Amino acid sequence: MITTDGKYHIKRYLATQVPQIGRCIALGIGSTAPALTDTRLNFEVARTDVKSVSYNFATNKLVWKANVPDSLAATVYEIGLYSLEANTAAGQADDRMITSFDSASEVWSNTPTWSTANTRIGEDSLRQSPAAGATVSNEVADLSFDLSLYSGVDVFLFAYNNLNTNTASVQVRFKTDDTNYFSYTATNPVAGYHVDTVNKATLVSTGTPNWAAINKIEVYTVSKASLVATVDWDGIRVADSDSINPDYVLVARETVTPFLIKAGSVNEIEFSVTITV
Repeated sequence: MITTDGKYHIKRYLATQVPQIGRCIALGIGSTAPALTDTRLNFEVARTDVKSVSYNFATNKLVWKANVPDSLAATVYEIGLYSLEANTAAGQADDRMITSFDSASEVWSNTPTWSTANTRIGEDSLRQSPAAGATVSNEVADLSFDLSLYSGVDVFLFAYNNLNTNTASVQVRFKTDDTNYFSYTATNPVAGYHVDTVNKATLVSTGTPNWAAINKIEVYTVSKASLVATVDWDGIRVADSDSINPDYVLVARETVTPFLIKAGSVNEIEFSVTITV
């Protein structure tokens, strides 16, 4: 689906006000249906520069092609076409992955359990399965995140799978230290895969945390009384929402039949848009 911003961008291209329609293809794991108002993917995991553009006269489709980064491991649910490779107006507050909960690259505390059953990002996910009425927490330390440049309307995205309805709550803490942190809590999440989108300004402050000095991230799962919850944590991302650049837009976005990409494999991705004159 061509977005509202994408339609305006294509008109600017036809008027020779911008040099290209699309220069970058993005891959994501969100499954929300495309909408005209989309300005980014639900949860992006990689993007790659367009290497060729062609027109399929049999299908009336304009086709962009790109190589998938060979380091990517993901199950792709959505694809987007961007006008530029990055939003230069965002500067150092551009979109970024914070954690992908992968056992090979991250060291989590409290003897973590790993699962591949519901993983969409990376090779595996951090599984928390507290006993009835109990809590399980895991923490990754020795980090160094300066998130102070992101505004209050910029968003955090939390990707996790809740296997049943036994979860009382899940929580994420961005910690300056153990007594000073910002937190997000989801109460009674429904069963299924979640991509929770939360404005930075709505995170709860405990103590006197400092967004410029986040060095720990902790995640919690709490089971309901007499019930055992199971949650697989998959990824956390921060996305810029207010750095306006008319030349940088999500031209089009589609959801696709999910497909697996393995790290180290050679893959090509294409994105097509129906164009008739």
